Amino acid sequence: MREYESLNGCRYMDYGQFTVVVTPHAVERQYERSFNHGDLLPWYALYATLEENNRNQYVVIKGFQCFLNKKFNRIRNRWELEVISFTPNNWHKSKDRLVMTIN
Repeated sequence: MREYESLNGCRYMDYGQFTVVVTPHAVERQYERSFNHGDLLPWYALYATLEENNRNQYVVIKGFQCFLNKKFNRIRNRWELEVISFTPNNWHKSKDRLVMTIN
């Protein structure tokens, strides 16, 4: 895995088959809420489980909802797993699809 940051504030983790893209919004929420489990997530299992181009999917991780999107980036010609946001699990009851729970 190769990890790097861009000038626009995104964090990238390249896993060869796909790239995890953590948006600036998610990076902010991660620091605000002291959520530092990103490196421990089973990215390959999440990538295999998520539906393509469906932003209404989330995973519950240690009491947080992590909203994800799996898409093909035509400009960079690669598959990406986009981490959109982290919210506390008790904030709202989402109608989005729960994909996985990680304790």
